Amino acid sequence: MEPNLTEHLREQNEYKIIVIGAVAVGKTSLVMRYVHDQFRERMSTLIAEKDKVVTVDGQEVHLKIWDTAGQERYQSITNRFYAETKAVIVVYDIVNEDTWTDVDYWAKELNYYLLNELDAGMPVLFVGNKKDLVDRRDEDQKIVSFRQVQEVANAYGFLSPVEVSAKTGHNVEKAFTAIVRQLLKINEGKDSSHTRPKDNFKPPGSTCCSVS
Repeated sequence: MEPNLTEHLREQNEYKIIVIGAVAVGKTSLVMRYVHDQFRERMSTLIAEKDKVVTVDGQEVHLKIWDTAGQERYQSITNRFYAETKAVIVVYDIVNEDTWTDVDYWAKELNYYLLNELDAGMPVLFVGNKKDLVDRRDEDQKIVSFRQVQEVANAYGFLSPVEVSAKTGHNVEKAFTAIVRQLLKINEGKDSSHTRPKDNFKPPGSTCCSVS
């Protein structure tokens, strides 16, 4: 096979996925678990890019996974972070209801940087992390209702949400595979008619913002 054709085929199945969400929901831990099958309590505070080559449904896919790695606390995420994004994972903490309310902020960010892509059907996946803490939560902690998250995802044409544990690895592979499968469908033209509803996106507890 000629080198330029090989490069063309590789680029066809190369996708940038960004992982966003509130501080300390476990974004970097999620990525590390998926890419390296490792879990660490403390992570870097720089925007991180990880590469992983996977085979899904017989197709080899090159993923470039970016996460904010703490930069969201400084409000210093730039155009470069969002550029060329093909899919989005929005992470919240299952045992911290405030992090689901914070999705409102990230919806505004997506609207600002990726509005056209969202309207065209860019895959978006809500991931509830820290499933391992559900049975060991403090009495004052409220669990984010999976039904609520599912209703929001369904209403706006997002993928079916997944609850995971970056610490144990539970459902991490499932979450990323769901994203990759949707990307492959879009690339093959099987989902070209998919568009978002033209309504305001208002997660529980939010006051404004439109995702599409």
